[in-house]
Amino acid sequence: MFDAIINLLRGGTMVSCFGIGLFFVQFWLKSKDQIFAFFAVSFLALGVSQIWSITPGTSGDYVPFTYGLRLIAFSLIIIGIATKNLFHKSE
Repeated sequence: MFDAIINLLRGGTMVSCFGIGLFFVQFWLKSKDQIFAFFAVSFLALGVSQIWSITPGTSGDYVPFTYGLRLIAFSLIIIGIATKNLFHKSE
């Protein structure tokens, strides 16, 4: 029963990550600001990592692939913030 609750929460997290990713895609299409693209890709990668963790036959979070996707996602967030701050044009 505990595994079912964990999978339910992971499914909710997955749906939330995809929703937030699509939210940032919408902002990126309107503004063409690069930081929104970085955030969109990172949240979509987090959603994929949640799919992988609830896939039957995998060991959940104990697969290096899920940690690799999360590392990429958080690295993209850091890169997006850094590029926005370093290359921001003063108006």
